[in-house]
Amino acid sequence: MTEAETITQGQRETFIATLADTRNVTVAAQEAGIARRAAFALRTRDADFAADWQDAEDAASDLLEHEARQRAMKGIEEPVYYHGKKVGEVRRYSETLLLMFLKAERPEKFAEKGAAASTAKATGQAAGGVLVVPGKLDPKTWTKQAKKYQKQLANGGGT
Repeated sequence: MTEAETITQGQRETFIATLADTRNVTVAAQEAGIARRAAFALRTRDADFAADWQDAEDAASDLLEHEARQRAMKGIEEPVYYHGKKVGEVRRYSETLLLMFLKAERPEKFAEKGAAASTAKATGQAAGGVLVVPGKLDPKTWTKQAKKYQKQLANGGGT
């Protein structure tokens, strides 16, 4: 009898519940009292267990996303200490997380503009007022194109 075949229903339930809380297979296996490799073996041969495993990972990811959104939008209270004594709290927000969500949910507005630069014309023009120097240009030609592009930007043109 293999390790995977000796896993009880209670161990399965503990493993899945812990996986949903932690999204960590090692921790879930330890909590359930089973070997990690036994959990993977069971997942391979038991479709119901594999489905429960996927559901647990999805639930853990949902919780992680919820927490990230909370930190981005509502912030978290952090204690403020003075001379070793707590004197108050300050709310901290994560601008990094907020920007990440904006890029994910509104890529047309907040995504990096690097793709536009990669499709720039050989004239040296790119989105955002950045001069892209195609290949090797001599300094005179480069300067000429840069001045031309700056003039276009000044007149409201650009790309």
